[in-house]
Amino acid sequence: MADHAAMERCWTAHTDGEFVNLDLRATMSTMADHPTVLHVPTAMGASGRRDISDFYARWFIGHHPADFALRSVPAPSGTNGSSTS
Repeated sequence: MADHAAMERCWTAHTDGEFVNLDLRATMSTMADHPTVLHVPTAMGASGRRDISDFYARWFIGHHPADFALRSVPAPSGTNGSSTS
């Protein structure tokens, strides 16, 4: 998926599934065939679709504090992944 617009759409669908719609299936549909997830703040995660689905369902999707909110940050805009600002 080298198309940056396609990657952005996939990321938006992923985060919407995780944080807005709390939809495990929608979130998983945005992942690679053999995904690995590492939730850095807790050093928890999983590898493989079944284990990631379990991790997301048990620990992640819908398990955030009531005051949890997403905040957008500027994405890199250079063609090599570096920021132009």
